[in-house]
Amino acid sequence: MVIGSEFAFYDQNYGEVVWQDDRLKLFPAIENDENNDKPFPTEYILITWDTRLYLVPFDGVIDFCNTVNSGRIVHGEFFVRGNEPKGNPTGKPDVPEEFKFYLLEQPIEGKIIAAEKTQEVRKRSSIQWEAPVTIDKGSRDGVMSGMMFYATVPEGGTVWITLTNVTATESTGMAVIGQKSQPVDWKVSTRMR
Repeated sequence: MVIGSEFAFYDQNYGEVVWQDDRLKLFPAIENDENNDKPFPTEYILITWDTRLYLVPFDGVIDFCNTVNSGRIVHGEFFVRGNEPKGNPTGKPDVPEEFKFYLLEQPIEGKIIAAEKTQEVRKRSSIQWEAPVTIDKGSRDGVMSGMMFYATVPEGGTVWITLTNVTATESTGMAVIGQKSQPVDWKVSTRMR
């Protein structure tokens, strides 16, 4: 396998590829770097959506559902078979049963009701600002742990919020701010604006 694009070459590995238990499993000769922020996945599932076939990391199915819910164009973030038309396909993707509840009929919208102090977080490849936040939507609104919400920053830009704890009436998670600001009262949605 080669990772890169037609313009740049980033990495290369080789090894065995096996189809087992309805999953594509990679056994690379060179193991993932433990210090890497985003190690290359070694287990994938196939997801059909309209006329497209996606190869999605097994531990990334919730991310795939979040991307579908957001309204963003899905190809580019996940492997897709062949040269497909631009834009998203119609209908819902055929995700495994345990993930179907992550695909929303309508966007969930709310607001940030509390935020802790924003802190600078240094990753191996970047620096970002993060803040633990609470939103005013919970499980009774259809929110589940792992869902992603988006907030439009008043000064411009978008904030990503990944929820980790969900109660009936509110949810908490980490907001990746990108700048030092206090996100209280910002409107949030599962659909990117």
